[in-house]
Amino acid sequence: MNWKCLFGHQWDGCKCEKCTSIRYKEHKWNDCKCEKCGAIRNEGHKWVLLENKCIKTCSICGNEHNVEHTWDGCKCERCGNIRDEGHKWVLFYIDRTVIKYNRYSDERKVHYGNCIKRCSDCGKEHSIDVRLKADDILTIDNFYSNVERKKFLEDIIRNYDYDISLRKKAVNKIDDQKLLVDLVKDEKLLFILDEIRDQNIIADIADDFGKDFSHTFYWSLHEKNARLENEIYDILERITDQKILDELIEKNDEINWILKHKICRESGHDFGNIVEGEHGYHEHNNEGYWLSDYMVCKRCGYEKFI
Repeated sequence: MNWKCLFGHQWDGCKCEKCTSIRYKEHKWNDCKCEKCGAIRNEGHKWVLLENKCIKTCSICGNEHNVEHTWDGCKCERCGNIRDEGHKWVLFYIDRTVIKYNRYSDERKVHYGNCIKRCSDCGKEHSIDVRLKADDILTIDNFYSNVERKKFLEDIIRNYDYDISLRKKAVNKIDDQKLLVDLVKDEKLLFILDEIRDQNIIADIADDFGKDFSHTFYWSLHEKNARLENEIYDILERITDQKILDELIEKNDEINWILKHKICRESGHDFGNIVEGEHGYHEHNNEGYWLSDYMVCKRCGYEKFI
């Protein structure tokens, strides 16, 4: 105790007028600060929000407190802080090499495709498993560019043959008619024809398929030819313009034969006269032989031995 106040303080509120001692009562508060002694209380602050920060400070005492962030997705609009939720994902297409066996041979081919997702606000990245459920593909419209989006959809169609529904969803989202034609020819996916509107293009696809078909060796390569024949006829059924179909038949003998053979498959062959078997001689073993008589179908040329 100061000697001046040996016989007692002379209090003016919280402060002694003689020795300036302080007591913690009877303060003269101006908001959060005592005007006499400068003490601070935790009430009555005059808060001011700091610019570009989620912090408020008292204009009187300088005390600071955090305030709630104003989130827009993963990023605070005011201070720029990042949280690990609410990201605005954008898909990016990343090249990779994949080896795949062609469905008609053992020939291997290389193509590309992978995706990452990147938040457009904070830049965080995640790799994506593109083995999606069919319905999930409806949500992947937010690509960085239309080119990347198209490559991603093409990758699904070419690679993910375990899920036909997924591939169909991807096809429905491609507007590039040239790409759709290439996919039909490369992958033999005839359901893609539903998205091709030009009858002339469909006829060109049928003509291209017909070049791989040979009715001359139909029976010796029956399994392959029968499959290809069915695929070609599926394409031909989509050509509703008779003029275009007639022009195709005129320039492609195999297409013409397939249409005739379809009649034979549905109604039976139209056999002509009996052809006598041929007599010949095997030079290597000095033996003669005799082939049976046979009949030939007038439409498709099928030979039936009798």
